[in-house]
Amino acid sequence: SDVFNTVALTVADTNRDNFGYYASDGVGDQWQVAYFGLGNPNGLPPADPDTDGQDNLYEFMTGTDPTNGYSYFDVGIMGTSNAVVFLTPSYANRTYLLYREGDLLLDSWDQITNVAESVVSQTRYITDLTPSNRAFYKVGIVYEWQ
Repeated sequence: SDVFNTVALTVADTNRDNFGYYASDGVGDQWQVAYFGLGNPNGLPPADPDTDGQDNLYEFMTGTDPTNGYSYFDVGIMGTSNAVVFLTPSYANRTYLLYREGDLLLDSWDQITNVAESVVSQTRYITDLTPSNRAFYKVGIVYEWQ
């Protein structure tokens, strides 16, 4: 006679961007479903449902609310001897990279690795420890899938 048994399995989805309508678009599917439900075009990366000028891919990367026009990512600079770039909001599951260029016509941005960082509340301060007399800055964000 045949013998059968039942086994309970837990399956972990290790690909965070593979679900149906939202698959392989660079935005976490869980994030899209949480804000927009299933199969909603407002959840696609180029959409800007809150009309704040920041599309969903940008809002996903920065951690802002894509349904609230008052939720936005802010970057600024302050300082006298050393340039301090501030970013808000700032999250632990993202890596923030600082780039500097002395002449925008050259468009050859160099990543600054000699920096000091601090976080107060949700604002991250990145100090350029090797500033130049004249510099332009930009920030790169790497999202670390959890």
